[in-house]
Amino acid sequence: MKKKLVIILIILVVIGSVGIGGYFIYKKYKQQDPFELEWVRIYYDYMRENHETLKINQNGLKYYRENEKIEFCEIDSVKNPIMLYNYKELGVCFTNVFYINDKNEVKLLKLFKKDFNVECLYDIEEQKYEYYACEISGNKEKYTKISESIKVNEKQNDEEIENIANAFEFSTEEKDSVTTLEGELLEISKFNQKFIKTTIVEDNWKDINFDNYEDGIKKDFSTAVKNMKKALTEDVKEEVNRENTEIQQTKEKMTKAIQEIEQKQKEEEERRRAEEEARIKAEEEAKKAEEEAKKKAEEERKKIEEEQRAQEQETQEQTSNRKLYIKIWNI
Repeated sequence: MKKKLVIILIILVVIGSVGIGGYFIYKKYKQQDPFELEWVRIYYDYMRENHETLKINQNGLKYYRENEKIEFCEIDSVKNPIMLYNYKELGVCFTNVFYINDKNEVKLLKLFKKDFNVECLYDIEEQKYEYYACEISGNKEKYTKISESIKVNEKQNDEEIENIANAFEFSTEEKDSVTTLEGELLEISKFNQKFIKTTIVEDNWKDINFDNYEDGIKKDFSTAVKNMKKALTEDVKEEVNRENTEIQQTKEKMTKAIQEIEQKQKEEEERRRAEEEARIKAEEEAKKAEEEAKKKAEEERKKIEEEQRAQEQETQEQTSNRKLYIKIWNI
């Protein structure tokens, strides 16, 4: 009897252990419902309310926004993920950036022009991915870090906002270039010396219709949250690594080409200097030879003149002596 009880107890313990283990395994691998996250519910409630308010403000006219899309992005220095909201209005696409502040309020990032877009860029120097707002004006592109912009957006002074916002500005035509001694043109844009573009934002938009029934909207929201978890795919990493390798190789080639050009210029300069020194030396030697020739000629002239004077003096003495002789003879 006691033996049976022991066996039953062992069986119950095993079953209990299996049950508890299975429960924890289930909890571990069970996909979390995004709406269990507070920040997801905050964004959802805000967008639903904002949608209804927008329709009312349109005075009952047909809702003019179309092709609505959302996307969530995790940023290291921002507590909750940000939400990107994209839509088309009168044929033009616009993007809004929303974030949740310390008071659990959804705030709109207002620092940029209405038609800006958001890009995830790889910073070559810092070796990290970051989200930037991109504003294009003519041939100028201005990139402002979203994380820094959120901090600035919380300030009240517009002038202060204008002065604090960090940004990188590039001209689409601005680049460094060098032509090798073999005639090959190597060039890197100023942008690609700092950043590598990715398609992370472009690839992770989720279409959404806020006029849909509630379950449909929640389903779209949930999909957008799940897409955020796999935003940085291996394909993206491989593409960035490939581009980064190409950029570094081009930089190395440009550095080598510049060194070769500088070496050739140095050799040309040394050659020109040697030729100039040889020319100057030849001129000095020629001048010296000319001066020596002149000096020698002058000495020869003086010698001849002295000989002529001596001869003339001798002649004069002979003439004088002859005259004296004649005079004495006549006496």
